[in-house]
Amino acid sequence: MMSKTTLISLSFFTVFIFLSCRNNQHNIVNINTHINKLTTDKLKEQFLINLFEEDQIVRSDSVKTAILKRNNFDTKSAEYLLYSKKQKQIDSINFIKAITYAKKYGYPTIPNLDQRALNALWVVAIHQADYNKRLALFPYIHNAYQNKHISTSTFSFFLNDLYTLKHNKRYPVSKNEEENVTNILKELNLVDL
Repeated sequence: MMSKTTLISLSFFTVFIFLSCRNNQHNIVNINTHINKLTTDKLKEQFLINLFEEDQIVRSDSVKTAILKRNNFDTKSAEYLLYSKKQKQIDSINFIKAITYAKKYGYPTIPNLDQRALNALWVVAIHQADYNKRLALFPYIHNAYQNKHISTSTFSFFLNDLYTLKHNKRYPVSKNEEENVTNILKELNLVDL
């Protein structure tokens, strides 16, 4: 028989999970609504710039170093763990934004697009710790590469990162970036996607 404390703990945990899921659903609805309102190229560009900036601000080397210094470089300190947790939360939200944007509008192809906006989707993708999340953004990034909206070196970098996440090792260096792209696409069985 379960103790009263265990029942209370389970009840609290269940309520916490319910509220978390409810909050996530609310966030997804808000993201969808926001993305649906991006009716001009300027609004789309600003959205993508903000997405890129949100991704980068949680990766500030100076902030990370300051936290580590304050905690004697202890990566298990409460402050550092909170910093890492916040980064993962932002990455999760940014993934939802990126995939929602990509499904609605595809990879950005706006003429004279700010470089931050152009890079937003693939940068968000490489910061996902989950291979399947990166794979979800792959078709859009691959299409952008095929249509010359991103460079061969950028796509090669993305694929190397994808390969590393899947195999826990870097892909052996190829003669050039084009060969690297071809070889990694084959290795990851992404040739026909």
